Amino acid sequence: MLSLFRLLDSPREKEIMELVRANGGAKECMENDAVLKKLAAAKASHVTDSKGFVDPVKLGEIRKDLKEDIEDALKNNYALFEKKMALQRQDFVDDVDKSVVRESDRVISALKSGPHDRVVDKDLHDIWKEMGWKSSVKARHFVLAVHDHFIQKLGDNTAQDHLETHSDNGGGTEISFVTGKAGDEDDSWTLQYINLVRVPAILEAFDDDGSGFINVVEVNDFTSSRPKDWSLLHWIAYWAEGWHYTIWGYRNKILSILSEMYGVVDKKNVHPANRSVIDLYLSSPTLEQVERLTKSVTPYTEQNIAILEEKFRVYANEREERLKNKLETVDWNIDGLDTLSLITGRGRIEQNLFPLLYLVLRRHLSILRLASEDTLDPTVLEVPAESISTIMDAVSLRMKHLLAVLKMRGSDTSALLGNVAFGMFKLLNDPTLAKDEVLAEDEAEEVILPDISEEETKAELESINKNGSVFTFLTDPDGYEEVDKLEFDEDAGSEEHGSLHGVWTGHCSYDEDGHTDGLMQINIAHLEGNTFEGTGMDRVDSFSIDGEITTTTANGHELTFKMGYHSLREEGTEFGFEFKGTFDTSTLEVKGVWGALDDDAIGTFLITRRPAFARRFLYNQQEFSKNRAHARWRFALDTVRHQVRQQLWSKSYFEERMVMKKRYIHLRVRADIEKLYSVNPANQLTASDVIEMKRIERVLLPPDGRYYESLAMLATQMLCIHRKIYCDGCYASIIGSRLICLDCMTADLSNEIDMCELCIDNTASNDSFKHHPSHDSLLVFRTLHNRKKKATIEIAKEFITAGKEVLGDSDNEVECVSCGCPVEMPCWLCIDTECAVVNTSADHSGAEGAFICAACQSKKDPTYTKNSHTATHPLVRLSHPVASKKNTVEGTIDSLHSRFTEDMADVRTRIGTLEETIKSYEVAVNKRLGEIIGSYEAMVDQRITTLEDK
Repeated sequence: MLSLFRLLDSPREKEIMELVRANGGAKECMENDAVLKKLAAAKASHVTDSKGFVDPVKLGEIRKDLKEDIEDALKNNYALFEKKMALQRQDFVDDVDKSVVRESDRVISALKSGPHDRVVDKDLHDIWKEMGWKSSVKARHFVLAVHDHFIQKLGDNTAQDHLETHSDNGGGTEISFVTGKAGDEDDSWTLQYINLVRVPAILEAFDDDGSGFINVVEVNDFTSSRPKDWSLLHWIAYWAEGWHYTIWGYRNKILSILSEMYGVVDKKNVHPANRSVIDLYLSSPTLEQVERLTKSVTPYTEQNIAILEEKFRVYANEREERLKNKLETVDWNIDGLDTLSLITGRGRIEQNLFPLLYLVLRRHLSILRLASEDTLDPTVLEVPAESISTIMDAVSLRMKHLLAVLKMRGSDTSALLGNVAFGMFKLLNDPTLAKDEVLAEDEAEEVILPDISEEETKAELESINKNGSVFTFLTDPDGYEEVDKLEFDEDAGSEEHGSLHGVWTGHCSYDEDGHTDGLMQINIAHLEGNTFEGTGMDRVDSFSIDGEITTTTANGHELTFKMGYHSLREEGTEFGFEFKGTFDTSTLEVKGVWGALDDDAIGTFLITRRPAFARRFLYNQQEFSKNRAHARWRFALDTVRHQVRQQLWSKSYFEERMVMKKRYIHLRVRADIEKLYSVNPANQLTASDVIEMKRIERVLLPPDGRYYESLAMLATQMLCIHRKIYCDGCYASIIGSRLICLDCMTADLSNEIDMCELCIDNTASNDSFKHHPSHDSLLVFRTLHNRKKKATIEIAKEFITAGKEVLGDSDNEVECVSCGCPVEMPCWLCIDTECAVVNTSADHSGAEGAFICAACQSKKDPTYTKNSHTATHPLVRLSHPVASKKNTVEGTIDSLHSRFTEDMADVRTRIGTLEETIKSYEVAVNKRLGEIIGSYEAMVDQRITTLEDK
């Protein structure tokens, strides 16, 4: 069967399978990050960006999926599967209920008189019959006929509830039609909305597949989907006018939510570790697609809002509530298009698109608001991001279908698509329009979002927490409290196995490269017969062990034991490792192999009686071989000195610990970043760095390793990663500060020069620009999202002009906010609103601003004693002065002359190089010609000699 499936592989799948085999097989590919990146690049479509760089986030998702156990995956998915089944059952019940309600008004039999007899609604049946239509009709003809029918009917005041019966020639069962009007509702108000201007909107409501034709099935689906207490005219009026009014309201709500979302990350009280989590969510291209979608909607300008609220608001609220209930059923996890269809139901995605987006984004906003409460779990926004992506995937499929249909109806598909669904697909389909529209300032109407009550907030939190932890404790100092469990037990144990009793320390190594997960401590506290129990700790967690001595030999014992982490057991997960080895009673060592439970061994282990704290002072084999006595004395002295310092709490003891902690965190953060991102060579770990990091890992006490590891994770999470932005100087991912050249930038902001902090003072170039350090630039220390990019750049340019004018005025005394020294260009100027705004008026005597001299800004951690400036505020670089008004022309001429001189010097250099190249070619050509002529002369002389001899 597997061989049969392999025959069905696509060419791309076969190519990737061959690549897997060429790189050592599936296991090797899963463990090797470099090979995994190569495979991800081969996939290309969704894991790489426009420049071909592998997206680290996608790579992490692939790595996580590969390591997930299939049984765990099925178990985790089963709960969601049951919820989807519940939704399907509810939809089935609703369909049956709707069918029963509708069937109470009609009895259908097989009629042969014509297609019109399959139309359920009485008015539409009469129209279909009168017009003599077959199984389908052009949508425009149908809508115009419906319009004329009801205009005449209501105008003649003949609209009334009625019931008619028909029988076929064979005496078949009677058929009764659904009335065109419910109850005694006066539908005259609908006439103002059912007119020629609104024909396209009505047409879309009936023509569900966008084919331009309406068939009987579509007519019956439309009429049966209306609310029970609504007439057909009421339902048509909703799609003619009410739907546009409703989605325009949702449009403004969605844009308001997006504005607040992007504002959350700028708040002072947001935990620094949460910024990267929020930035990752906000950097998703799907959010930009949502903004394009909402900003595409044609503005609603109708003034008579009261009647619209009266007639349509209740239905809109009920529909929103139904969507919310379905979202709660699946725990707000829209993991695929199948789940989305269960939520939205049948029909066009755009019918429920905007209320769905509003509900989903409003919930996501409630999660983002928690960013000021505590540190968010890094994965808490993964499901929300996937849900938005799934919705936009459905929108993309709908657009492709519409474009395919519209292509058959006309040549200008973009223009035709711009008229569908009040233009909501326009900016998604036309990227040239989308860039300017999305980057423009938000023009949404002022919308006050519904207040979330305290009870609802609590319900939201309970719902969120039910599906996983929202908050996380990134630092983990609990190991220091648990380490007391590792003290020696005074009970000596049994005489036969007493030497096994007590504390052991050592390492578990991996077969691949000998790498370890740090120091491990085990306390074997209980021995009974051949079985033993104990506790332990490594830098992951504390654990329990259960084992037995299987065989006793002359040199020791064969034993096996299992290890299970406490935190996983509390969660009901039986995950741990199994150890098999030999206890040598002469050397007091236990060594052997280890691996996952019921699986092959993945490495070796070695534990001894040596105290954990003493391992950092242990001599290596080379030192021991060179001078055994010296190595042992040094080990003893260093160990005793450490114990004395620790007992006395000496300053040197804590300083030593602090140095080791900072060094390890620094190396670990760099190592983690290097695994995920392309890094500037200057920031890559050297061989000695790797050796030093591994050495520290091997000697850190488990509580220290556990705590330092959590600090390193926190430090990594607090880094500002400018996702999918790469340095044009070294082509590395930009981490930390990002320099944006304001001179090397296209008008639509689609192309620019970006530099990392190590390349700020270097030249760079891309296909369009050649950057020089003297260019005006913007330096940002946080993610600059596309939504704020245009406004930020405009502010930066204004500050550059104003700042140069201030520095160019000799009456102004400008001081550096860091060192207090006078500032001269080149220098930096803060553009944050918290800092004083530079006075751009003619009188600069009172000008203030956060100016920073180049020397201070180049420091690693500058301090700011004046102004309210902080290290995270964006800066602009002022590189060259602007001429005053008195000598503008003269300054321009000097600038042009200087540039002309530089260009001429460059031309002369290039001409000189070209002349040298030409001369070298000339020499080579002459030499070659001489050789050729010489060979021809020799050949001619030889032939002449031959002829003379004859």
